[in-house]
Amino acid sequence: MRILFFYLLTAFPLLFSQTVPAGKWQGAIEIGATKLNITLHIISKTQAAIDIPQQGAMGLSLQHVQITARKAYFELPAGPGLAVFDGKVNKDEIRGSFTQGAAMGSFFLHPYVEKKPVTNKMFKSQEVTIRHDGIRLAGTLLTPAGKNNFPAVVLVTGSGMQNRDEEIFGFKIFKVIAESLATHGIGSLRYDDRGLPPSTGDFNTATTADFATDALAAVTFLRKKLGPKANIGILGHSEGAVIATLLAGQHQPLDFIVLMGGPAIRGDALLKAQSMALFNAAHAGKETIADEQNIQDQIFRTIRQNKGWNGLEQRIRGAIQKEINALPEKIKTAIPDVPAYVKTRVDAQMSSIRSPWMKWFINYDPATDMRHIQIPVLALFGGKDLQVPFDPNFNTMRDIFTTNKNSSFKTLVFINANHLFQKANSGLVKEYPTLKKSFVKGFLPKISAWILSLPKK
Repeated sequence: MRILFFYLLTAFPLLFSQTVPAGKWQGAIEIGATKLNITLHIISKTQAAIDIPQQGAMGLSLQHVQITARKAYFELPAGPGLAVFDGKVNKDEIRGSFTQGAAMGSFFLHPYVEKKPVTNKMFKSQEVTIRHDGIRLAGTLLTPAGKNNFPAVVLVTGSGMQNRDEEIFGFKIFKVIAESLATHGIGSLRYDDRGLPPSTGDFNTATTADFATDALAAVTFLRKKLGPKANIGILGHSEGAVIATLLAGQHQPLDFIVLMGGPAIRGDALLKAQSMALFNAAHAGKETIADEQNIQDQIFRTIRQNKGWNGLEQRIRGAIQKEINALPEKIKTAIPDVPAYVKTRVDAQMSSIRSPWMKWFINYDPATDMRHIQIPVLALFGGKDLQVPFDPNFNTMRDIFTTNKNSSFKTLVFINANHLFQKANSGLVKEYPTLKKSFVKGFLPKISAWILSLPKK
């Protein structure tokens, strides 16, 4: 999931950029006792991308790709230095050396073999394709066995390029939700985001409004499948909740929405609240927090005025260089080419800031659409959510739905839950991969119970 804050003064573990790969090899990076699972998507002899699920990274662009019948070489720009894969191809295996800064290890890959779905007598799984406006979205339709006229949801992922399971650090969030819903008699449709194979479309130039057209196409598909009498809604997580809000506020054909960690404040205010919550939880100093807020203000001003880009780039370059200068010497020397590393970081930051997505997001206020929603709404909040901080979003949403007299609005707060609704200690993003890959107690059954409580058509 794309973290919706800049965190300019802290090193990013990976720099994100997507391509549209095809062909799939799976394996791992091994450094001592550490094993990191990877998936390589080969597009051509000179183009490929990589997934690193344990780091929540999908579709990362590789550079200097050379893939032949005998050799496989590619590089991944990432902190703390360039990651280099240099391997040999031997029949159905790619195996070779991995280096990144001072770290040295090996990697291996084998052709991906599609696993047969596990049979579950309580539900039926079907691979489907959703088509609209020249885009194909590959998805999974899960329906309860032996039932007719059941409610169903379209599951809409959070920000960043996500697969249909919304897999984050190995936690398959939407797969778990879909199967739980199915066992309670509720259908679901989930799909790979546009641009993530086998789905097509351009992810990098799309805005949240574009992703909303994908979600609406999925709703239309589901309604055609299940018929006019089925109660059909959207369950959206994070940015997916923004999409559910946008469509419901525009009176699209939805019977209900479930907002999972959903924002209720304008995008720029959310980013500032998010960075403040994360810095406070990390016990950052006052000067660090002030610098971050100042840079964010400059970013938002530059985007809105569409001027001052050179000054902003220099500001970001200086912040990153200052950060590197403060690193311990041992870590600093592990970066083989500091100027190239700084340039890569700056280019990645500026690309994100100048994207159509960012311009749309900072100016969108969910409250505008929330005021027009009259269908049933279930809003789920985590008390330790630092990405969509609880207080400003819960209070704003509650006040809006109280004012517009939506009697079918309900909130559920899970006090110890983070943004992924795991039982959390701090709520910090770095904690996600260390936690149990399951939801807090009561989360899944309460969603099903609420959907099933809605009046049938």
